[in-house]
Amino acid sequence: ISPTLRLPNREFAPLLRAWAEGCSLNDILALAKNVAAGDFVLAVRLAMQTIGSLALALPPGDSCIPKLIEAHHLLCRDEVSASHP
Repeated sequence: ISPTLRLPNREFAPLLRAWAEGCSLNDILALAKNVAAGDFVLAVRLAMQTIGSLALALPPGDSCIPKLIEAHHLLCRDEVSASHP
């Protein structure tokens, strides 16, 4: 049985940062060399899910929680929001 997990695409890190800093989806896709729009949206949603899980796993009052919440809010924009059609 071959593994079903892929290695992370290192191209996503600067794209996620640019997204969090307010770049538009069109700008992100122009910066991306080999990233499809759907793959980028999935990466942002997975990052948001991971950040949320980390925040919930920490003990109440942990000093990292506000930063995680801020990171989540910076990533959660209309184009990647699960409630956006």
